[in-house]
Amino acid sequence: MEQEQISPEEKQKILDTFFKDGKIEQMPSKHSKRVVIWEKVVEMLEDKPYSEFELTKFLKPIYVDFCTLRRDLVDNGYLIRENNIYTKAK
Repeated sequence: MEQEQISPEEKQKILDTFFKDGKIEQMPSKHSKRVVIWEKVVEMLEDKPYSEFELTKFLKPIYVDFCTLRRDLVDNGYLIRENNIYTKAK
């Protein structure tokens, strides 16, 4: 499935709308807009392995439904989970 191209200006508009003060206020319903949010969250992560506890500690202040956010990041290929250790996908 080909991904919709979003301009840098549109990405910033999406972030300004849904991501305020370092927190996701609401997850967009459109997948292409969610991708922008997921990319921002992954960009905020350090390039190191995270235990599930550490990742939860990082995600919890960012989004109220941090479990779904963690699952979405894994299911959409932004994070890799092996033996309950999470790393950024390369």
